[in-house]
Amino acid sequence: MMALKINDSLNRIEKTLKILFVICLCFTVLSHIRKIYISNQNTVYKSNIEESNLQLLSDPKGIISLELEGDNSYPLLEVLINGELVKRFDNKQIMIEVQDRDVVEIKGTMYGDEIKIRIIDISSEIKNQNMMQQVSINRNIVSLGVVRL
Repeated sequence: MMALKINDSLNRIEKTLKILFVICLCFTVLSHIRKIYISNQNTVYKSNIEESNLQLLSDPKGIISLELEGDNSYPLLEVLINGELVKRFDNKQIMIEVQDRDVVEIKGTMYGDEIKIRIIDISSEIKNQNMMQQVSINRNIVSLGVVRL
Protein backbone atom coordinates (compact mmCIF):
# COMPACT_ATOMS: atom_id res chain seq x y z
CA MET A 1 0.00 0.00 0.00
CA MET A 2 2.83 2.32 0.89
CA ALA A 3 4.59 1.40 -2.36
CA LEU A 4 1.46 2.34 -4.30
CA LYS A 5 1.35 5.79 -2.69
CA ILE A 6 5.04 6.34 -3.47
CA ASN A 7 4.55 5.24 -7.12
CA ASP A 8 1.48 7.47 -7.42
CA SER A 9 3.40 10.45 -5.99
CA LEU A 10 6.34 9.80 -8.33
CA ASN A 11 3.99 9.63 -11.32
CA ARG A 12 2.44 12.98 -10.35
CA ILE A 13 5.87 14.58 -9.91
CA GLU A 14 6.98 13.14 -13.27
CA LYS A 15 3.88 14.51 -15.04
CA THR A 16 4.36 17.93 -13.39
CA LEU A 17 8.02 18.01 -14.45
CA LYS A 18 7.07 17.06 -18.02
CA ILE A 19 4.48 19.85 -18.16
CA LEU A 20 6.98 22.37 -16.75
CA PHE A 21 9.58 21.22 -19.28
CA VAL A 22 7.13 21.68 -22.20
CA ILE A 23 6.13 25.15 -20.92
CA CYS A 24 9.81 26.20 -20.59
CA LEU A 25 10.56 24.83 -24.05
CA CYS A 26 7.62 26.74 -25.58
CA PHE A 27 8.66 29.93 -23.80
CA THR A 28 12.25 29.57 -25.08
CA VAL A 29 11.11 28.96 -28.66
CA LEU A 30 8.70 31.91 -28.58
CA SER A 31 11.42 34.13 -27.11
CA HIS A 32 13.79 33.22 -29.96
CA ILE A 33 11.08 33.80 -32.58
CA ARG A 34 10.42 37.26 -31.08
CA LYS A 35 14.14 38.13 -31.23
CA ILE A 36 14.34 37.02 -34.86
CA TYR A 37 11.22 39.04 -35.76
CA ILE A 38 12.55 42.20 -34.06
CA SER A 39 15.93 41.72 -35.75
CA ASN A 40 14.26 41.37 -39.17
CA GLN A 41 12.09 44.45 -38.56
CA ASN A 42 15.18 46.52 -37.74
CA THR A 43 16.95 45.20 -40.83
CA VAL A 44 14.01 46.07 -43.09
CA TYR A 45 13.69 49.52 -41.51
CA LYS A 46 17.41 50.23 -41.88
CA SER A 47 17.47 48.99 -45.47
CA ASN A 48 14.45 51.18 -46.34
CA ILE A 49 16.23 54.22 -44.91
CA GLU A 50 19.42 53.37 -46.82
CA GLU A 51 17.44 52.79 -50.02
CA SER A 52 15.63 56.13 -49.73
CA ASN A 53 18.93 57.89 -49.01
CA LEU A 54 20.45 56.25 -52.09
CA GLN A 55 17.48 57.37 -54.16
CA LEU A 56 17.99 60.93 -52.95
CA LEU A 57 21.62 60.74 -53.98
CA SER A 58 21.09 58.87 -57.25
CA ASP A 59 17.90 60.54 -58.50
CA PRO A 60 18.71 64.17 -59.20
CA LYS A 61 15.75 66.34 -59.99
CA GLY A 62 15.20 69.26 -62.33
CA ILE A 63 12.53 71.94 -62.52
CA ILE A 64 10.54 73.08 -65.54
CA SER A 65 8.49 76.29 -65.39
CA LEU A 66 5.44 76.50 -67.66
CA GLU A 67 3.21 79.45 -68.52
CA LEU A 68 -0.22 79.76 -70.08
CA GLU A 69 -0.32 82.31 -72.87
CA GLY A 70 -3.32 84.58 -73.18
CA ASP A 71 -5.78 85.93 -70.66
CA ASN A 72 -7.99 82.87 -70.16
CA SER A 73 -7.54 80.52 -67.23
CA TYR A 74 -7.76 76.76 -67.55
CA PRO A 75 -7.85 75.27 -64.04
CA LEU A 76 -8.57 71.73 -65.28
CA LEU A 77 -5.60 71.69 -67.67
CA GLU A 78 -3.29 68.93 -66.46
CA VAL A 79 0.45 68.32 -66.50
CA LEU A 80 1.27 64.62 -66.69
CA ILE A 81 4.58 63.01 -65.89
CA ASN A 82 4.85 59.44 -67.16
CA GLY A 83 1.07 59.46 -67.68
CA GLU A 84 0.30 60.46 -64.07
CA LEU A 85 -1.29 63.75 -63.07
CA VAL A 86 1.21 65.89 -61.14
CA LYS A 87 -0.21 69.40 -61.37
CA ARG A 88 -3.04 71.52 -62.72
CA PHE A 89 -2.82 75.05 -64.06
CA ASP A 90 -4.36 76.77 -61.04
CA ASN A 91 -2.23 79.82 -61.93
CA LYS A 92 -0.86 81.17 -65.19
CA GLN A 93 2.59 79.87 -64.24
CA ILE A 94 3.46 76.57 -62.63
CA MET A 95 6.65 74.71 -61.80
CA ILE A 96 7.03 70.96 -62.01
CA GLU A 97 9.76 68.75 -60.60
CA VAL A 98 11.13 66.12 -63.00
CA GLN A 99 13.61 63.26 -62.92
CA ASP A 100 15.73 61.63 -65.58
CA ARG A 101 13.72 59.97 -68.36
CA ASP A 102 10.39 61.46 -67.26
CA VAL A 103 7.93 62.02 -70.11
CA VAL A 104 6.24 65.40 -69.66
CA GLU A 105 2.83 65.91 -71.28
CA ILE A 106 0.01 68.46 -71.16
CA LYS A 107 -3.55 67.11 -71.17
CA GLY A 108 -6.18 69.48 -72.55
CA THR A 109 -8.86 67.01 -73.65
CA MET A 110 -11.41 68.79 -71.49
CA TYR A 111 -11.16 72.13 -73.35
CA GLY A 112 -12.26 72.95 -76.91
CA ASP A 113 -10.18 76.13 -77.08
CA GLU A 114 -6.73 76.25 -78.60
CA ILE A 115 -4.49 76.66 -75.59
CA LYS A 116 -0.88 77.77 -75.92
CA ILE A 117 1.66 76.86 -73.26
CA ARG A 118 5.32 77.73 -73.30
CA ILE A 119 8.31 76.68 -71.27
CA ILE A 120 9.68 79.79 -69.60
CA ASP A 121 12.53 78.16 -67.69
CA ILE A 122 14.40 74.87 -67.49
CA SER A 123 16.77 74.26 -64.58
CA SER A 124 20.46 73.69 -65.29
CA GLU A 125 20.26 70.03 -64.17
CA ILE A 126 18.27 69.23 -67.31
CA LYS A 127 20.65 68.40 -70.16
CA ASN A 128 18.18 68.52 -73.03
CA GLN A 129 17.37 72.21 -73.04
CA ASN A 130 15.81 71.71 -76.48
CA MET A 131 12.47 70.39 -75.22
CA MET A 132 9.50 71.82 -77.11
CA GLN A 133 9.48 75.47 -76.04
CA GLN A 134 5.84 76.08 -76.98
CA VAL A 135 2.89 73.78 -77.58
CA SER A 136 -0.68 74.25 -78.76
CA ILE A 137 -3.35 72.07 -77.24
CA ASN A 138 -6.82 71.56 -78.66
CA ARG A 139 -8.75 68.68 -77.07
CA ASN A 140 -5.66 66.47 -76.99
CA ILE A 141 -2.56 65.45 -75.06
CA VAL A 142 0.72 66.97 -76.22
CA SER A 143 4.18 65.77 -75.24
CA LEU A 144 6.81 68.33 -74.29
CA GLY A 145 9.51 65.68 -74.45
CA VAL A 146 11.60 63.26 -72.43
CA VAL A 147 13.75 64.75 -69.66
CA ARG A 148 17.47 63.99 -69.64
CA LEU A 149 19.45 64.88 -66.53
